[in-house]
Amino acid sequence: MKFIKSSLWTGVSVGAKTIGSVIVNKIIARFFLPSDFALISHFQNLMNIILMIPSDGINKGLVKYLSDKSLSENEYTKYLGTAVLLNFVVFIIAAIGLVIKYDYLQSLFITGNIKPHFWMVLFLGVILINLVSYFSFSILLSAQKVKTYVLLTTLSTLILVVLLYAISFFKNFSIVLLLLGAGPALLFFLSIYIALKNLTYKFRFNFTLDAIKDLSGFILMAASMVLFARVVEFVVRIIAFNEFSIYDTGLWQAVVKFSDYYAIACTSILSVAFYPKASELMQKQLALKKFVWHVLIIVTPFAVISLAFIYFFKSEILYYFFDESFVAGAYLFDFQVIGDLFKVYSFVLAFLLSAQARTWMFIGIQALSAAVYLLSIYWLIPIFGLEGFSMAHAVRFLIYLLVLVYIQRKLLFS
Repeated sequence: MKFIKSSLWTGVSVGAKTIGSVIVNKIIARFFLPSDFALISHFQNLMNIILMIPSDGINKGLVKYLSDKSLSENEYTKYLGTAVLLNFVVFIIAAIGLVIKYDYLQSLFITGNIKPHFWMVLFLGVILINLVSYFSFSILLSAQKVKTYVLLTTLSTLILVVLLYAISFFKNFSIVLLLLGAGPALLFFLSIYIALKNLTYKFRFNFTLDAIKDLSGFILMAASMVLFARVVEFVVRIIAFNEFSIYDTGLWQAVVKFSDYYAIACTSILSVAFYPKASELMQKQLALKKFVWHVLIIVTPFAVISLAFIYFFKSEILYYFFDESFVAGAYLFDFQVIGDLFKVYSFVLAFLLSAQARTWMFIGIQALSAAVYLLSIYWLIPIFGLEGFSMAHAVRFLIYLLVLVYIQRKLLFS
């Protein structure tokens, strides 16, 4: 029942994000060229590469440990301080990397009369406020302040839509990219203020090697996701740029972007309603098994019905959610929705693996997933053309799910 209640609140946030994303895409379609969707996806992919270790590594570990109500004040503050330190380290490394790749960023993302160095400063600022916001959200989630988290993320989405519409009239694509990157963090001042009010113990900068060691497993798992998921996506998009026109790549990216709505909904719900509870039940295997099956049973009808709807109304979706010029890519949904169904179930079991802190197992299956995806693209693209990307997506998550089921077989079936 608690999962359903948390899911409902998270559903409000996901619904707002989804509606906001739909409106954002309509705004982009109105003011910019269809090919710009490919560059938007490329930029957002770069943001994910930078932010995934903090959001899915450092802060996910922080949620796990701060959710333990038996922590002493010293233990509690050492995890907080260590998380702050590690987030700062990520920012410094990201800043150095972006400065080194300055020419590449300028060639792709900086247009119009904005000064490149000024754009870079703004980009680093966008990364910083995202780090602050994600850290704040982890504190709220560990305190089980789901309602507050939902209200903050929903309001941020609404502000993003309003600002994007106003700024898009100037047709400055570089500024639009920065605004899209800042979207989840537009209320970062308010987020950190509320998070500090919900700390169990007053914050003090306290870090230890033991806390770094405890969080390192989550960092390694997130790093594997960056390398074997986000970096692979980045490379695959470059392959698409090289093998097909930017228009064709834009058609495929529109389908992927709509698929991402579904993935974001799943990960948002599982992050809030599944992961903290699974972490709490880790020492109670029977209760954990019942909870996991409870979640899988609840997820099934929603996944099947929604994906079936997407399949049967794929042309209408591309027309109304994007623009009539994207309808030509409707056939790419055929295998995309099949892969998304496998993806939903694999997300549940992958979050469980993360909660179990089975670091090297998690990294191993991420590497396997990436290898399957790249090999599938290598074999399928020459035969099926652009649709080979969607087919490879389905093959990837089928194998990924089967491997996760095998790994969790004792918990699921014993």
